[in-house]
Amino acid sequence: MLRHPDRPEHDIAFVGGTDLCRNRNDDASHRGDPQSLPIAAGYGPHPPWHDIQLAIRGPAVGDIEACFRERWDDPAPLTRSPLTRL
Repeated sequence: MLRHPDRPEHDIAFVGGTDLCRNRNDDASHRGDPQSLPIAAGYGPHPPWHDIQLAIRGPAVGDIEACFRERWDDPAPLTRSPLTRL
């Protein structure tokens, strides 16, 4: 996110991005990789993954910043699983 206090018309935020989950790798041939986590058989042995990123301009940049700050500062644990929290 880039904010320009004196020129808000130049503000821009990027949302979305690269999914770095270790069980969803892909390459140029788009054959995917063997899944390290179980997945429904209907998706096949190498399911495709879709990721998207957007560049947002205008007043929505302020909303995106507020949401980011709220999540960043949130003291709640990332999971409710007692095993993970231990």
